[in-house]
Amino acid sequence: MSERNRRRLSVEHEREVVTYAELWHAAGVILRKGQEEPRGAAWQFLSSIILSAFAFEAFLNYVGSEVVPNWDDLERALSPEKKLRHLCIALGVDIGGRHERQNQTIRELVRTRNDLAHGRSQMLKPDPTSARIDNHYEARILKRPLTEWEEKIQNEKFAERVREDLEQVFRALHKAMPTPKRELFTHGIHSSGASLRET
Repeated sequence: MSERNRRRLSVEHEREVVTYAELWHAAGVILRKGQEEPRGAAWQFLSSIILSAFAFEAFLNYVGSEVVPNWDDLERALSPEKKLRHLCIALGVDIGGRHERQNQTIRELVRTRNDLAHGRSQMLKPDPTSARIDNHYEARILKRPLTEWEEKIQNEKFAERVREDLEQVFRALHKAMPTPKRELFTHGIHSSGASLRET
């Protein structure tokens, strides 16, 4: 065996994964793709909404594990909305009342996420409507009824609203966190190394 073939590398990696930041980035990328390409965009908007919901839950768990000593006990016991309220109290953050837009958005987001995560087949049968026979009557006849989540992905408005409102909440909680703290939305650190070894 030649000298070259006896030489081997020992390669080591270490990577910190900041889940909420990864999911937040992915949700933004997918939303932009849907905005750029209208064909199939509804599925991009759906994906962005779901990834944003996961980012929200991951962010709450990140903050909770940093500031609440018994977060592991609370993590599975509380809904995302209750986790948010708990963290707001712990950090002295005011994100407004139930009727503030961002709180309404969060409620809608969590409901949409739950509807899809625990989805069931259903029969949609809206009440009959009266339609004038004109140039558009065929479109009204052929228009299919949609579920609440399907309505939300017909355009980018809800996905955009989710990102705007969640970012406000993220920034408010992050600002109140004790220092030292990582920058908001910073991805984790990855380090690699290699050393020669003889076989």
